[in-house]
Amino acid sequence: MPKLKIEVVRALLALAHADDHVSPDEQRLLDFLLDSYGLTDEDKVAIQKTAHHPTLNEQELANHLQTEPEREQAYELAVLLSLMDGEQQFEESQMLTKIREALHIAVDRVIQIEGRSKKVYEAYKNKHNGQG
Repeated sequence: MPKLKIEVVRALLALAHADDHVSPDEQRLLDFLLDSYGLTDEDKVAIQKTAHHPTLNEQELANHLQTEPEREQAYELAVLLSLMDGEQQFEESQMLTKIREALHIAVDRVIQIEGRSKKVYEAYKNKHNGQG
């Protein structure tokens, strides 16, 4: 399981850096995942070593996500992360397409997952702005 989580975080790091800027909200989500995934200090150090120049290896990610729920959850986190700075940048959209294709997520599921991610982002934004 740790290797799966490491690959998910690495993919999310690459996505966060896709537009050459990691917003505070994107960093907050990444930090939350690093803390909540139960990774060892060694795992965190290994991830942090690639944090400044992360690259997406969507096939490596797909190789570690064996079940449909794992693939869908990883994609949902990726969509959520891409929204955290207020808008999905072109580079992020391109990277999401690569992830979606590598994970073989059906179009009808993509629509549901993206809709869920947008609702989570809106709830976060409303709470963060004192509206929730």
